Amino acid sequence: GFVTYPVRISSSKPDGEPILKRTVTSIVEDLEGRVWIGFFNGVCLIDGDEVTGLQAPQGIPSGGRVSLSCDQHGQVWLTTGSKLGRLSENGFELVRDF
Repeated sequence: GFVTYPVRISSSKPDGEPILKRTVTSIVEDLEGRVWIGFFNGVCLIDGDEVTGLQAPQGIPSGGRVSLSCDQHGQVWLTTGSKLGRLSENGFELVRDF
């Protein structure tokens, strides 16, 4: 089956206000030690103390659960719905639309 976990990553703000509270669908660490977290309709990149959210404006396809994988060359791959593509800190590059 498919298991999801709610996640809460707190910011360094004194008020402890969360910067992220969503259902995690996938987690992968790339060869540079950055952590990529997939959600429904989005991705979060954690690089040291910096957290970047990637969604539709950065090209992340909408339409479902995001699954992530990292290959032996360090490339992070994303699938969601009927799309397959490469991820970078700049966004999503579509490779195939099924």
